[in-house]
Amino acid sequence: MASQLVFRAHQDEGEVYTFKHALVQDVAYESMLRQRRQGLHLAIAEALSADEDSQAAPEVLARHFERGGDLRQALVWTEKASIEAFERSAQPEAVAHCTNALRIIRMLDADADDAKLELSLLLRLGHAQFGAVGGGSPEAIKTFEGAGALAARLHDTAAQAVAIYGGYVGYMISGQTRRAAETAGQVADIACENGIDWMDFVAARMTAAARFLLGDLAGADEALRRALTYGEDTTRCVVSGFAHNPVATMPAMRTHIDWSLGRREEALASSSATIETLARNGSDANSLAFALSWDILLGAFDRDADRMQASATHLREHTRRTGGMFWQQISHWGLGTAEVLKGDGAAGLPLITAGIDRFVATGGVQHIPIFKVSHAEALYLTGDLTAALAVLEESRDLIERTEQRAYEPEMHRWRGIVLEGLSRSAEAAAAYDRSIAVADAQGSVIWRDRARENRASLGT
Repeated sequence: MASQLVFRAHQDEGEVYTFKHALVQDVAYESMLRQRRQGLHLAIAEALSADEDSQAAPEVLARHFERGGDLRQALVWTEKASIEAFERSAQPEAVAHCTNALRIIRMLDADADDAKLELSLLLRLGHAQFGAVGGGSPEAIKTFEGAGALAARLHDTAAQAVAIYGGYVGYMISGQTRRAAETAGQVADIACENGIDWMDFVAARMTAAARFLLGDLAGADEALRRALTYGEDTTRCVVSGFAHNPVATMPAMRTHIDWSLGRREEALASSSATIETLARNGSDANSLAFALSWDILLGAFDRDADRMQASATHLREHTRRTGGMFWQQISHWGLGTAEVLKGDGAAGLPLITAGIDRFVATGGVQHIPIFKVSHAEALYLTGDLTAALAVLEESRDLIERTEQRAYEPEMHRWRGIVLEGLSRSAEAAAAYDRSIAVADAQGSVIWRDRARENRASLGT
């Protein structure tokens, strides 16, 4: 202290010593013999862990235990840090702690318990990556694929289903729609082989959502009815740990199928009731975000600006508290599309484009074809019909690439509207006819009827 390189301060917890500069601290630290440093780290870790009043963060204890050479205790405290971060929705921190814990496991002579812990960490890491970097990110998908392979080796069918479901969500978000449908079949096979009803329910729910997006409304409705054959005695057995609760989110997912098949009033009422229930319970932030997002989309389908505005605002405030990059961008798009539905394309355009760009930056491609239809409508309202047509071509290309054919009828209908505005009547008629034909083949009643109205107003 005489050299003024170290300072002493008196605080409530006792005397505290600080170095004048971090570089001085580094030099002093490196000047100690390795064995001496290791011993001090271990002594600090043991003292902090034994002190019930200690306010030290678990990651601090983990660091001291690791540097003190006790990797087992380092793993215990790093896992604790990952759990605490995940539970407070600090997803980037959770990713860092899970990754660190997995690194420590690989430094140990692993046993069966370590393999189970590794599986738990991989599942937590995948879910944290959804929030930190995006549900469609290659990192998250790779993590869940690794978790699924490990669960299979451990013969843990429940964890395997959770891991496959995580990959399924990643495939859906990233636009790998056909592959998502295939993973639903994997869960169904595991359920059948092991006679697990709750898992078959989950597989049916997965199949219904994927089939809807593929434009196979009959297949989606069939899977939905299979899921609904299972009562509460079965659904209450669904294990925890899914990316979002398959039971709680099924009514929201179902609304899109019902609406498309013409069960409009039922769909709208069910969506509102689902949001009210999840918001009242307040225990499942991710499932509420799912339900709000699906209600925003439902509002877009139904061209209800007030519904979109309310749910997008709710989702924006919800994600500010709980995180979730994927959901946040849907709220931006929803707020912009609500302005467009009110007739103000100029106000809606920047929100829509920002939402799309940020959504894609997270690896998201799911719903982008319908997002681009709203983008085109905003451009149409501002008078830029050429740009609107170009955006609709982008939507059409995405539909072909990702097979999100549920949105194809509305894309063709808007191509007809824009082409009609450009005085290209023959092409507009062909676009309306294509919309009607696709909607008819899918059984998408409401979008078919809308296209028929446009076609009739155009004339022959």
